[in-house]
Amino acid sequence: MGTKTAPVGRQYLGSIGKVDNGVVSVHSLWADERRYYPLEVEPYTPAHWFEKGRQDPAFRTKPAIALELVVNAVQSELLFRTVVADSGYGDHLGFAEGPEELELGYVSALKLSHSWWHPVGQVGSVGEALQIYPWSAEVPGGWQKIARRFRDGHQETWWALDAATGPLLACKRPSAWWSSPTPPADADLEDVVWLNGLRIWVEQSYKQVKQSLGWD
Repeated sequence: MGTKTAPVGRQYLGSIGKVDNGVVSVHSLWADERRYYPLEVEPYTPAHWFEKGRQDPAFRTKPAIALELVVNAVQSELLFRTVVADSGYGDHLGFAEGPEELELGYVSALKLSHSWWHPVGQVGSVGEALQIYPWSAEVPGGWQKIARRFRDGHQETWWALDAATGPLLACKRPSAWWSSPTPPADADLEDVVWLNGLRIWVEQSYKQVKQSLGWD
């Protein structure tokens, strides 16, 4: 792709798992347990293409682009229940506030290092919450056993924790945290776990879209 084609730049490329010269894009898709299809795709243009860099009014971060795609989905009157996103967006306050302002339910992943302001002595990060609520198969404590069924017919047992920590409702399976500050009113813990599981289709569709556009 060279260096002359916008929005090419040296940046982290998920398709190869490292920083290299290429295109990064943000996209939205609709998904349920049976099917998924892409809605919109928007390339992210690195700051060096703008006259004033990151301070240029035209520059947009990836979370800002993602929030625009959510707004577009709402304005198009597309029927959907919940916004689901990975930790790159769940950890970004600007993006997280967007669905709340739009009065949308959302389930987004969080990194273990995700933290918030808190009084001394109270839980202040997802990692600290994990230490307070340890899990073991023999003594699950407050963890709930949830059966996950997949469309190929197989079933897995997941463990999830509904733990109020600071400003978030944090849930966890052993390898992934996510937050759902504003889930749909009828969503229970099992429902939130199911919604989180739909995030896999974001990555799947993302790869297919980039390949179709020649951006991979």
